[in-house]
Amino acid sequence: MERMWAIGVDLAWSPRNPTAAVVLRWAGSGWETAAWAEALGADAEILAFLEPYRAGPCVIGVDAPLIVPNETGSRPCDRMIAARFGRHHAGGYPVNRRWLRPFGGLRGEALAQALAAWGFTLAPPAAPCMPIRAVLEVFPHPAAVVLFGLRRIIRYKRLGRARWIQGLRRWHRRLWTLEQAHPPVRWPEAWRRPSWRGASRRSLKAWEDLLDAAFCAYVAGYVWFYGPEGYECFGDLAGGYVLVPRRRCRLSPGTEALMGQAWPCCEEPLPEEVRRGLEQFNAGEYFEQHETLERAWRAEARPVRRIYQGILQIGVACYQIQRGNHAGAVKMLRRGLAHLEGAPDRCQGIDVARLRADARQWLRRLEEAGPEGLAGLDPWAFPRVHFEAPP
Repeated sequence: MERMWAIGVDLAWSPRNPTAAVVLRWAGSGWETAAWAEALGADAEILAFLEPYRAGPCVIGVDAPLIVPNETGSRPCDRMIAARFGRHHAGGYPVNRRWLRPFGGLRGEALAQALAAWGFTLAPPAAPCMPIRAVLEVFPHPAAVVLFGLRRIIRYKRLGRARWIQGLRRWHRRLWTLEQAHPPVRWPEAWRRPSWRGASRRSLKAWEDLLDAAFCAYVAGYVWFYGPEGYECFGDLAGGYVLVPRRRCRLSPGTEALMGQAWPCCEEPLPEEVRRGLEQFNAGEYFEQHETLERAWRAEARPVRRIYQGILQIGVACYQIQRGNHAGAVKMLRRGLAHLEGAPDRCQGIDVARLRADARQWLRRLEEAGPEGLAGLDPWAFPRVHFEAPP
C-alpha cells in the first residue's frame, strides 16, 4: 500500500484567526507525527499546507461543519449529537448558513469543495485500511468522551488563565495516553513537556489549537484504520454528518494481515538487550526485565517496539500478582495484550502468538479468581516468552 496520511485541521471559523493542522504518517502498526502548523491563515494558506498530500491516500478530519444545506435552524446531525452527548456537555452549536456568514463565510464548506476538486470524497470509509482520499467532519468533544471514557468533557476553552492552563494540562495528558492506544500514535518529543508557566495568551491558544488538530488527525486515522466498525455516523451526506469513533473495536482479518505485512523488521535477529530482557522475564526477574525492555522499546522507533512494550507490561503484571495487587495485574495484562494485538505471530524469533494466548488465559484466570483468589494462583505457571536464541 502507498504511504497513508491522516491529517487533522482545527479550522478557525474566521480567516482572521489562526488555524492549526497536524499530519500523521502510517508506520505499519501505528501513526507517527510527520508535520504540523500552528498558525495558518487564509484558505489559500491552508490548501498550500495540504498540497503535498493531495495525490496519495489521505484522510483529513476537519473540526468544522463541511456540509450545511440549511439556511436557518440546525442540522439533523447536530441535534443527534446534542441528544446523545449533551449529558456529557459535548453538544455543539446549532449550525446554519445565516449564522456562519458573519464569521467570514462557510469556511468548512469551501475547504471541502476545494478538496473535492482535488479528488477527495466526503463519504466516510466503507472498509478498514483502504487507500482512500477523504475529508471528514469530526468533533473532538464527543470523540474524547468515547475514546477516553469521560463522564464530562475536559474544559480547556474560554477560561481564566489558571483554569485554562489546568484544562490544557489535563487535555495534553489525555492525548499522551493515545501512545498506548490501538492503533497507537507517536507524538513529537517537542510536545512532550510544554512550558505552560509564563506562557502568553497567544501561546496558550496556539497550544489549544495544535492539540485539537492532533486529536482530529488521530480520530481521522482511527476511522480509517477500523472502517465502519470504528465509527458512528450522525447524519448523512445530504444534510451534513459528524463521525464519532466507537471504542474497543475488533480488528478485521484483512486489517490484521495488512499490519503483519508491514513489519519487515521481524526478519532481523533479536537485539542483544531484548534477549537479555526476555531471559530476565523467564527467570522471574520482573523488575529487572522492566528496566531492560524499557530501554529497548524507547530506543526503537519501528513497530516492533510495541512487542517489547507488551512483553514488559505482561512482566509487570506478573510482578503485581506477586505483590498481591489484583487490580494492577489485570490492568497491566490488558495493556500488554493491547500492544501485542495486530503484531505478527512471530517476530525476531519471538513466538508472539503463544505469548498472546498465554496472557489471555492468565487474564481470564485473574478475572475469575478475583482479589480473594490471588494467593491461590501458581507462580510457576506464569506466562513465559518463547524465543529463538541466537546461534
